[in-house]
Amino acid sequence: MTRLQGWCRAAQIILVVSMSCALGSIMQLVKLSSVDASGRQFGQSSHFSKQSFLTAYGIFKACANLALGWWVSSPSDVKWGGLAGWVLALMVLLLAALAKTWTTVVLANAVLGFQQGLAWTCTVLLIVPLFKADQRGLALGLNEAMGYTCLAAMAPVYGQLERWMVGCSWAGKDEASPECLSASQSTCASPDGWVPECVGQCICGSYTGLVARVGGVIVVTGLGLCIALIMLQLFGPAVDPNDPQGEPKGSAAVGGGFGTGYSIVAETEVGSMAGRPQKHQPKGSRVGEGSGGVGVRDAGEVELGVTASGVEGDWRESGQS
Repeated sequence: MTRLQGWCRAAQIILVVSMSCALGSIMQLVKLSSVDASGRQFGQSSHFSKQSFLTAYGIFKACANLALGWWVSSPSDVKWGGLAGWVLALMVLLLAALAKTWTTVVLANAVLGFQQGLAWTCTVLLIVPLFKADQRGLALGLNEAMGYTCLAAMAPVYGQLERWMVGCSWAGKDEASPECLSASQSTCASPDGWVPECVGQCICGSYTGLVARVGGVIVVTGLGLCIALIMLQLFGPAVDPNDPQGEPKGSAAVGGGFGTGYSIVAETEVGSMAGRPQKHQPKGSRVGEGSGGVGVRDAGEVELGVTASGVEGDWRESGQS
């Protein structure tokens, strides 16, 4: 692998884990805002109605994973699947911005589930080929760790954004129940002071606006990262982490994957080591020619077939076919 290929590989890894970070952040933002908006903005009091958005999210994410598995048949399909996921995230923001009812919020979470199923699964499929075969576990761990670290970090950030961007007011203070007035101490000004006894009476708006504005920044960032990754894969140098580092192309180092498609022959004294007489042939004589390259036979040979996955050795005694 050349230095340019190494830099290209590192850049692709950074882009993929950054997308995972953005995915974790948008998922946490929508989830927390939906939980708070269910009672404070949309007056949902039953556990079933408040948790319905999680059901929709889970079902559609599972469907997205199945759809992606059916659709992806080549590496090029993966990056386009990720791009489709980020485009769907724009629809989530649109639904959040226009949400006037709880049903719209549930629909937005269903679309988010499909988006996460496409985009997050694609990050897994994109990062694995960037690591060597014995480092695939590290690739998966790095991707998941980055995504869920950003998901966890988004929780305190959301709490601060809620204090800044969400305000509460009475729907009609004269109509507030005694239980609500007692529990809230007749105060309805901020989300921190909201109590469940005031469902439908103390209304905290702008949760959907918070998702639309803050989520817009995250989604645009994620979409930009995805486009940058696609451009790098289309126009950058090909990256194969299994290529030997520092070995010239065509080197006969066993265990390296060169992807040259040629046969290489190394000289040895197999016949003499075996205690058998050698039958010499002219050095460099041809013994066969195929699509993979030209085989050359020397006295007491080791015929090495170089493939994309490594070097295969075929030991043959001198003079034997």
